[in-house]
Amino acid sequence: MSSIIFNSVSFHYTTPFREIFKDLNLEIDISWKCGLIGRNGKGKSTLFKLIHKELSPTAGFVKSPVKTFYFSSSNVKRDDEKIAKDVAVDFIGEYREIEREMEHLTKKGDEKSTEKAEELRDEYEREGGYYIRSAIIKEASKLNLDEDILEQQFSTLSGGEKTKLLIAAMFAYDNGFMLLDEPTNHLDIDSREFVADYLSKKRGFIVVSHDRYFLDLCTDHTISMNKENIEMIKGNYTSWRNQHENKIYSEMQMNENLSREIKSLKRAADERRSWADSKEDEVSSAGDRGYVSHMSAKLMKRALNIERRMNDNITKKERLLKDFEKTRELKVSNKDNIEKILSVEKVTFGYDEKKIIDDISFTVRKGDRIALIGRNGSGKTTLIKLILGELPCEAGKIYMPSRAKVSYSSQEPKWREGRLEERIKEAKIDRVKFSQITGSMGIERNIFAFDIKDLSDGERKKIDLARTLLEPSNLIIWDEPLNYLDVPSREMLERMVVKYEPTMIFVEHDRYFIEQCKTKTIEL
Repeated sequence: MSSIIFNSVSFHYTTPFREIFKDLNLEIDISWKCGLIGRNGKGKSTLFKLIHKELSPTAGFVKSPVKTFYFSSSNVKRDDEKIAKDVAVDFIGEYREIEREMEHLTKKGDEKSTEKAEELRDEYEREGGYYIRSAIIKEASKLNLDEDILEQQFSTLSGGEKTKLLIAAMFAYDNGFMLLDEPTNHLDIDSREFVADYLSKKRGFIVVSHDRYFLDLCTDHTISMNKENIEMIKGNYTSWRNQHENKIYSEMQMNENLSREIKSLKRAADERRSWADSKEDEVSSAGDRGYVSHMSAKLMKRALNIERRMNDNITKKERLLKDFEKTRELKVSNKDNIEKILSVEKVTFGYDEKKIIDDISFTVRKGDRIALIGRNGSGKTTLIKLILGELPCEAGKIYMPSRAKVSYSSQEPKWREGRLEERIKEAKIDRVKFSQITGSMGIERNIFAFDIKDLSDGERKKIDLARTLLEPSNLIIWDEPLNYLDVPSREMLERMVVKYEPTMIFVEHDRYFIEQCKTKTIEL
């Protein structure tokens, strides 16, 4: 089969200088369904842009035998006033522009215009222009989008509807290769599984997602961007995870054996050096100075040769040692001292006579970790705002002891600008502990002197979560805490929640995170 080929590709950004790839060789079969994983900032989006020709390598070349299409979350943020179907058509080609030009040339009617119009018709036909709209409608219906939605203004569609429409448009084009950069960002649990099932029946794409369950459902190959290299395996995320853990275990065993050998060689080298020094002293005490010099030089040469061979052996062994990506565990203190933290009794709330929350009751006790689940628009965030007192209950009541404290992370970080150092001081948060938590979640650079608005979305999200973990509280509330977080950070959070058992209410669409962390589920 045909393949997308990276041949000795290097790439770096210049302002400021940041090397992303060096001498990368990679081959991706265009029939594969690939998941692309790696920490934030490792170059996943850059890899897409190199394939899509938005960026050019600083060395080497990228070769693609097919036309590529690139979806990113920025496409969903557009507030385009055009009809949704027209946005979908424009997203995958210049069909409407060619149609306008053909109409213009046909109206002119002269011989030259007629010839040009015929050339455009041939191009239009080659690109599937005569059936592209019906193909989009067909693919959209497979993603549970009614044709009526395609006739609405694009700006009126929800984030999930925009995502599904643009994915449908990409797959309406025959023989293309699709690059999907975090398509799950605006999808609830049901929609994620629906889209994953749709993709599992397609071929020829790479998808970046931090949702492990989603990747397991729809991929058959995994590309992992590690600390020192990029590896490709056949299989979905769980297959990669199992292989990766086995590989790490084997390499750690090898490291231990090599470390013991290196220590033994260094000890032998030290002993050989001490022996040579002692022999030189013995020779030096003899009477004949010419003989002394000759023997001393001979012993020293022999000792240096042996030491050189030993040092070469030590160097070879040290090169075999693997440089593992260090995993630092999150550590937080759990200071809950209230047994019954929250009581929600027969609460009802709605907008414009439409009930969003209807007669809901539950209790939160120390150690509970309650997952709020439901479709987008089912009232999860509304319920959180009722608990926080940001909205009034229409009926029922919510009770929390007056001394109980809540630490809340919304979908948008609390701190959006200002120097992080100053924000931490204002919140009376321990700087060392804060640095430990953000470091555990993969923030390697010193971010304290930066203005928060200049940080990445992932860094701002990690800062917000670190804040909630360190603020004095009896209840932590997280509304979609995993937005923008890479897989290692998600797994780190999971392990922390399971180990330290903070009292929590959280909204999340990552099924694996929910299953690992929840003690109870409330479905809205």
